[in-house]
Amino acid sequence: HVMPTYQKHIKPYKSEADIIIPNHKKYDSALDVIVTYVRSKIN
Repeated sequence: HVMPTYQKHIKPYKSEADIIIPNHKKYDSALDVIVTYVRSKIN
C-alpha cells in the first residue's frame, strides 16, 4: 500500500533532493545523517 504513494509523490522528486535519509532498518544511522547535514548547514 506504500508503493503507489512512493511512486506518485517521492520518486519523481528524488533526484532533486538535497539529502535522502536511509530509514528502512536502523533509525540511529538516519539520525546521524540528519544531524551531520544540519550541522554542516549551520556551521
